[in-house]
Amino acid sequence: MITLSLLKKKRMLLLMLSVLVVSMLYVGLREDIPSRNQVSFSQSNGALVFGERGLAYSKQKLNPVQIDHLNNSGFMIKLTFSPVSYENSNFQFLVLLSNGETSEQLIIAQVRDYIIVMNGDDYNYRKKSPRISIKLKDRFKGYQQLTLTVDQQTTKLVLNNNITVQKNGQLVQLPNPKKGVKLLLSGSELLENNWLGEIELLAIGPLESAREPQLLVDFVAKSGGQKNNLTSDWLLIPKTLTLLKHQVLEASPFKINSKSALHDILINFFGFMPFGFVLCLLLIKLPVSSSRTWYKSAFILFMTFLCAFLLSFIIEYRQAWLVTRHSSLRDLYLNTLGGVAGGVLILLTIKLNECLSRRRTENNSDQI
Repeated sequence: MITLSLLKKKRMLLLMLSVLVVSMLYVGLREDIPSRNQVSFSQSNGALVFGERGLAYSKQKLNPVQIDHLNNSGFMIKLTFSPVSYENSNFQFLVLLSNGETSEQLIIAQVRDYIIVMNGDDYNYRKKSPRISIKLKDRFKGYQQLTLTVDQQTTKLVLNNNITVQKNGQLVQLPNPKKGVKLLLSGSELLENNWLGEIELLAIGPLESAREPQLLVDFVAKSGGQKNNLTSDWLLIPKTLTLLKHQVLEASPFKINSKSALHDILINFFGFMPFGFVLCLLLIKLPVSSSRTWYKSAFILFMTFLCAFLLSFIIEYRQAWLVTRHSSLRDLYLNTLGGVAGGVLILLTIKLNECLSRRRTENNSDQI
């Protein structure tokens, strides 16, 4: 009877563990929101309209010879756009030119009512990387006209032909074209930092005042909108979003700077504790013989650590290929620690119960 009872308990624990693993895989690998690309054409003027999760990008790599020429001789970027919000304090990408290296990417971004132009990924300005910015003063103007001009002597931003910010030197440049450069609108390869609004015009070309300068990028909205996925021979608007780049186990900081960050940390830690509970209870029933009880406890905790780590690694690695998920080294640490914490809690509870039972037995013996 004892063997049958023990067998039933093992089967119950195995069932519970299986349900837990399947549930955790489902929660960790499901897409939070549909991956439909929220980009459309305005029926009034044909402008590109970007929703909360939208991305358009060049079909092919941009001309490397032109990029080298523009960096050496100077270039301009003209952009006509209309933001949805001026209150968002996140770094929102309007235009991104990328060769796959975040340290070299050229960004035109909106932060609240500022437009920021910079190379690299110093979004919080902690490294004090070179950048130039301009304030959008007339929020109710509708479309804003922005012109960036860059040469060896100056970097200049002009807004609506009447507001100018100028700095000495070539503060920004187009990314090194050796690895190939792509243009992205309203987001990054990882589908982060999405910008909301409309883009009516985008042109990237030389500073020379030629009659017909050869432009690297040329998009002009056309009235009536377009029904197909291509705005021209170079720009693609896919129906569903897919990651253009995969970042596995990004080194995210453990800073709690918002409610969402605290919520994410707590979910990742406590979410793996039940897995540690059940796995530890199952491992306790294994026939591990040892002259010292702490050997078995150490073995159980090591196996709990290993299993929690492997399960979390599978989830985090797969998340690097999911549009709405984020593969994080921090989450891997928290999941593993949560599983071990669950195992430690079970072992301490069992040890405490054994001590209390031993004391009750000793008290009963004394009374007799």
